[in-house]
Amino acid sequence: MRKVKYLALLILSLTFFISGGICLLQGNAKEITINFTQEFSARDLVIKKISASSENDKIVFTILYESQKDRFLSFFNPPKGDKLQYFDRDGIKKNQKTVTFAIPRERFKDISEITMKFSDNEDQERDVNFVYLNIYEKEVKDLLGITKNPPKYFPRKKIFYPVKEYRDVRWGDLTKNEAPLSFDFIATLWFNLDTKFGKFTDISQEVLEKGKNPGLGVRSIHKRGITGKGVNVAIIDSYLCLNHPEFKGKVVQYKDVGCDRLPNDGSMHAPAVLSVLAGDTLGTAPDVRVYFAASPSWALDAKNEAQALEWILEANQSLPEHSKIKVVSVSGNNSGKGYPFCKNGKLWNKAVKKAQKEGILVLDVTPDHGIIGPCYYDIHDPDNLSKCRIGFPVMLVKKHWSRKLVYAPCIFRTTAEEYTDGNPSYQYLGGLPYSGEGGESLSIPYAAGVLALGWQVKPDLKPDEIVKLLFKTAYITPDGYKIINPVAFIEAIKKL
Repeated sequence: MRKVKYLALLILSLTFFISGGICLLQGNAKEITINFTQEFSARDLVIKKISASSENDKIVFTILYESQKDRFLSFFNPPKGDKLQYFDRDGIKKNQKTVTFAIPRERFKDISEITMKFSDNEDQERDVNFVYLNIYEKEVKDLLGITKNPPKYFPRKKIFYPVKEYRDVRWGDLTKNEAPLSFDFIATLWFNLDTKFGKFTDISQEVLEKGKNPGLGVRSIHKRGITGKGVNVAIIDSYLCLNHPEFKGKVVQYKDVGCDRLPNDGSMHAPAVLSVLAGDTLGTAPDVRVYFAASPSWALDAKNEAQALEWILEANQSLPEHSKIKVVSVSGNNSGKGYPFCKNGKLWNKAVKKAQKEGILVLDVTPDHGIIGPCYYDIHDPDNLSKCRIGFPVMLVKKHWSRKLVYAPCIFRTTAEEYTDGNPSYQYLGGLPYSGEGGESLSIPYAAGVLALGWQVKPDLKPDEIVKLLFKTAYITPDGYKIINPVAFIEAIKKL
């Protein structure tokens, strides 16, 4: 079997990433759900369910899926992949809905990670259709016979040379790359502080620092004392370590709504979203107060997000009138046509309507009520609105962008990163994570932060009034798209 590259565990909404759940059955035993995440560049591929049962000395997996292409299927443990070497060139068939395969139980004994990959081509570097399993819940360890403890840190991944643009190289070693790595090339990569750049480390640090700039004039607004101070906002996302220097002390209430994670557990997605909104050095509104609900999007059930929003509404009821929560940032698509959740999308819409009646603006990416889309700025000239572009620099799947949205930056950005409490870091997001499905994950909190700046200036603005100003002041591109314009937005509010 060809060795494939390892990607670290991600936690996603949606649109930035598609999440799911795995059900394991052992005879007539109670059904067990394991947290897992999907990172897909293919819009036509949907993994609906992965179930497993123990049969004698084997674990039998069954995948329920939808795919418009035939795909390879591989099942392995990174980075070496020498324990779980399952590969089926004809594993995913476009005219079928399920695939079943068995792996000897003994192979799970001392593994540290499990990854599934669904490839539609031979180019292992280009393909990014992955499923990552969280295998350390007690019931799952017992079923699989795992004896090893979870790794404290993510192992370094193998990098295929030469390194190509728009690649995930977190925890990777690029020191063997023969060609020089320029600023513009590194700016296309997805890397973190654990990526080894060797003699190009200084350039990578320059990229990371420039990526902290929210751009579009936001920092000039901060210099005027408009930082979101006194404004309460909320976020619904995955689980979070609360002590990263970018946002330590800013989450005034935290609620785990079904994630069932330990206090020191962190994810990729949650610190990224929170830091883009409220980060000290990179957020659009660094002085807001945040109510954070951690919700298990991987369960494919929108009732969890609905319950998270209900918790936010309960917290809001206890606040004085002048300190009510103004906006909820939800980097997910919880209802409507093409939404990734298996059920209960109506519960989400019902909760949103309730929030709206209470004067709270809910920003998500549903077709029903989403108003924000993705764009990206020029990292060399981040304040120049005329250099912003709609969508993503590389589109594996063509998509029609609506002119009914306001677009906010989502890539070529640096965000907070922390998987274990006490080990804060940063990651820089180049074009790859958003080149296929999703991408609004960072656009939503960016816009929520800009709105918070407006509410600091004029706290009495109603949601419909402030949204109208957001659209009215947007920069209009030559082809008619609207890009968020923070400076013009604040100026318009100050004139009211």
